[in-house]
Amino acid sequence: MEVLKYFDGNTIDLTVTSPPYDNFRTYKGYVFLFKGIANELYRVTKEGGIVVWVVADATIKGTETGTSFEQALYFIRDWF
Repeated sequence: MEVLKYFDGNTIDLTVTSPPYDNFRTYKGYVFLFKGIANELYRVTKEGGIVVWVVADATIKGTETGTSFEQALYFIRDWF
């Protein structure tokens, strides 16, 4: 998110990312701020550009957390 702030708006054609999800790993104290990153990606992505967001859910007691679905809904709700 901090790096994206330095990009001009409406300049990126394609982003492919597999961000950390559901606390599967720790990244030396790094905090993943989904909404902030999503908003910055929206700002820097050109009209007609593509963001490929590869995530999965943790399974807890046999049930998936639904984090990926919540993120997909955020993109749909706030980008379209």
